[in-house]
Amino acid sequence: MRPRNLVTWNTMIFEEARWVFNKVFYRDLVLLNVMVSCYALNSLTEEAFQVFDLMKKEDVPMVSALVDMYVKSGNLSYA
Repeated sequence: MRPRNLVTWNTMIFEEARWVFNKVFYRDLVLLNVMVSCYALNSLTEEAFQVFDLMKKEDVPMVSALVDMYVKSGNLSYA
């Protein structure tokens, strides 16, 4: 059993959120933006880019998600 602290709880929440995200049949712009934003806010840039790449594959408008991700991760020059 994992120790219960903020890091392990956050990890479990992200794992559950990603599991639900992967099961959703239709991923709309709102859902994709939420996932990108949550990852970016928690400095999980690799995961944020994975969802962003998925947006490109699913042909979802992504300018707002990309700008939001860069701003929240502190990379204002890229935004």
